[in-house]
Amino acid sequence: MARGMLDNLRVKVDEASTLQDPSPLVNSLEKISEYFPGLQQIDTTEDLVGVPAQEVLVRWMNFHLQAAGSKRVVENFSSCLQDCVCWCQLCTHIMVDFPADDVLALNDFTARSAKFLKLLKGRGLTVPLLPEHVAKGIPEMNLLLAIELFRVSPGLKTSMDQVKVSLDGAWDHLIAFESMVEAEERKTYKLMAQGELGDDIGPLPGWSDEFHQMQIMLNHVQGQLQEKRQSASQMATICSKLQQQVSDLGVSIVEQRVKGETVSVFDTRSLRERKKFTKLFRERIQDLLSKESDPDGEHHKCETILERYVDLLQQTYRYYGTLDGGLTISMKEFWKFAKDCKLASKSLPLAAIDVIFVRSNWKSSEGSGDIHNPERELIPGEFSESLLRISSAKYDGSARTLSQKLQTLIDMNILKFAGRADPNKWRRDFARPEIDSVFKEYYDDLWKVFYCYSDGPCRSKSAKRHTGTMVVEEFMNLCKDAKLLEGSFSSVKIYSIFANVQQDEGVSEAEIGAADSEMIFPEFLEGLAVRGCRLLE
Repeated sequence: MARGMLDNLRVKVDEASTLQDPSPLVNSLEKISEYFPGLQQIDTTEDLVGVPAQEVLVRWMNFHLQAAGSKRVVENFSSCLQDCVCWCQLCTHIMVDFPADDVLALNDFTARSAKFLKLLKGRGLTVPLLPEHVAKGIPEMNLLLAIELFRVSPGLKTSMDQVKVSLDGAWDHLIAFESMVEAEERKTYKLMAQGELGDDIGPLPGWSDEFHQMQIMLNHVQGQLQEKRQSASQMATICSKLQQQVSDLGVSIVEQRVKGETVSVFDTRSLRERKKFTKLFRERIQDLLSKESDPDGEHHKCETILERYVDLLQQTYRYYGTLDGGLTISMKEFWKFAKDCKLASKSLPLAAIDVIFVRSNWKSSEGSGDIHNPERELIPGEFSESLLRISSAKYDGSARTLSQKLQTLIDMNILKFAGRADPNKWRRDFARPEIDSVFKEYYDDLWKVFYCYSDGPCRSKSAKRHTGTMVVEEFMNLCKDAKLLEGSFSSVKIYSIFANVQQDEGVSEAEIGAADSEMIFPEFLEGLAVRGCRLLE
């Protein structure tokens, strides 16, 4: 009887083992936003279904890269994928015997891409890309490739190992139990043959206890199996919905391209750069919020207003930040901004504007060394904070709430009078073909330099959980070793470069200029381009 129960249960477990249980993948997609602050926060696994399909793909790719032990991260579908390294590492983890080394042995990005795409086609994938699409980082085309990989080989894994271990334990127990029974039977029949036992022998000694123990073990295995099957079923439903969303995205992209429409592609670089202007750290503006009847509500409303006008903030910041050839706003540039926007008034004299500049910047002036912005230049978040402080002072005594004051300042002064610039012009200026060709020639060497200086002893505990990134002190150490701090190009200028190319907003309510801010490899290349071009000026 026990053997029959175990045989039946083993068949069920073997059948369940062939099911794809997406629990590990779905759970990791849910939690991976902890490592990428630009991603949407997920409260429950079910909420993952509401995440945009493009973000699901970013989560999926980074999940497999982390699982493969890669130090790379995918922040966008362009610059992060141009060298094919992330593509190869991803395919190595989700496919069997993918020859990534054969691809990465080629130095030319276009040749790499051609080899990579040929291998995918050989495995039956529908790849609507040309090699130059990958090598040049065409976002919508790389996105289509990610969609195809997610459709064909999502990399789902089974989680039946624990059940199998319990079942094997029960099976071993059965073998021992049967051996004991056989020994008892032989002994009993021998006694009966000798006439030493009557016809009514009753149950064999110990059978009842052993059989009861067997029943307990079988029930435990069945319970585990049922739990795993239920979890797999729930997660499979979620995963099916995600795959449908991703499939629909692919259809939408193709339709948009056929119509000649612009395809909007998810980019955490853009999201995080925008977030720099919209995040108001509670601890920095507590003195303003403490005057409000609903501090939490006003905090949220102020951030919502900044999000609504983030393009205006970026353009204004870039315009005034580059007046003196830098990238951040100095006191002199802030005065120019205040004058253009007609901010000074009886309730807000120029002296008060000076105080607001210092107050918005004061945390960046703390710490040791000049990497913490001692010359008092406003970085994006501090600029937004200064607007909030100006609005509070300018309309002090009115019945308006803090958020209403900020809205009034933007409507009456910033929108009407502020100068504006293309916020990404400086990035395009350094994305010239001649610069790109130099980076391609020395790409592997530059990656080795980046890797050598990243993950150093100057990292905080929170920064150490991010791999493949460089914090500001590591970037400073590299610049010092490479003798890039020459003439008028001080460490403050290096800090300014770092502050404007790195994406991360940090991991706690601390100043953005602290050592927890990080840059990834493509941003590191941008920083080198900025510094290199400055040497030629």
